[in-house]
Amino acid sequence: MLNLEQPRHATLVITDFAGAADIAGTIRRALQQSASEVRHLDLTRAHHAAGEDLLAALDSLGLSPHCHYISILAILCQHRSFGAVRALQDRLPRGDCARLELPSLEMGFQLSQAQHMLDIVLKSDYHLQDMASNLFFEALASDNNYNVDVTTSEAVLHIIDNKPWFQLAGKLVDGESRILPGGEVAYTGSCIDGALTIDGGLLATPEAPEAAPLARALTALSGEFQHDPVTVKITGGSVLGFESKGNLARRLTHLLSDSGYRRVTEVGISFNTACRELIHTWPASSNEGCPGIHIGLGGDPDPDDSHDRNMLVHIDLITPRGAVNVNQKPFMKLA
Repeated sequence: MLNLEQPRHATLVITDFAGAADIAGTIRRALQQSASEVRHLDLTRAHHAAGEDLLAALDSLGLSPHCHYISILAILCQHRSFGAVRALQDRLPRGDCARLELPSLEMGFQLSQAQHMLDIVLKSDYHLQDMASNLFFEALASDNNYNVDVTTSEAVLHIIDNKPWFQLAGKLVDGESRILPGGEVAYTGSCIDGALTIDGGLLATPEAPEAAPLARALTALSGEFQHDPVTVKITGGSVLGFESKGNLARRLTHLLSDSGYRRVTEVGISFNTACRELIHTWPASSNEGCPGIHIGLGGDPDPDDSHDRNMLVHIDLITPRGAVNVNQKPFMKLA
């Protein structure tokens, strides 16, 4: 994942929770065969928590932005840390940034969850992800107005457009910022029509601490989709409604009564084989990376987006089953 071949590569591990020394040690051991210089910046230290410029802290760690290529590996559970890390990346002349998405403190963060997510990242095959992404984009480029069809159960979702998809997989490139574990290609346009049956689960990520109560209520529903699949009907990128044989669709509709949840913000096709199973007891970002298809509602999949989203939750509705055709050619099929 990291750009280890860059001259004078350094890996800057940034954490903001107690007990992170073991996390940093795991990363240091994983990279011991490389030439990367691994440093740990602990934001729980008083002067960092008080808002010291993180760029100034690099000197004390023996890193120079003008001499090193710096890969930031941010492992954070506090919303206030995100902006500081983004500001640091913006000021680096060379480097990239990956943020391991963890449950926030308001969502019940535990150290074991950080360890679990890091284990997935270290087991992820980013070379394989690059290969899968390349195959997808080659198929997409075969027609100027591409047609991506997603079939789940008896539902079919169509995306017919010429707007670009985004690669959130494979090795990082200079200047890139990405959320981990990742391993997907994603569409964020509005030319989405048809229906998608969700029979896996969900991932609810609050965009700000104030949105955590809704995110917790949604997380509690995740395990029920396997027993009561919900079909999402969509026209022009807008959700018309949810349907299910039981009462899950009705409960989901009640929780997502805000009109902000009627816009599909993302369609993702995931293929991270290290994300082996869906987790329903806590908001594991590995759910989004599980091989399959997901749609995003509310909030915004781009953490750097500037529009007001303080009371919204970004929800990924996930199915590990289905088939994806790109311009009438099979790309992925999951039983």
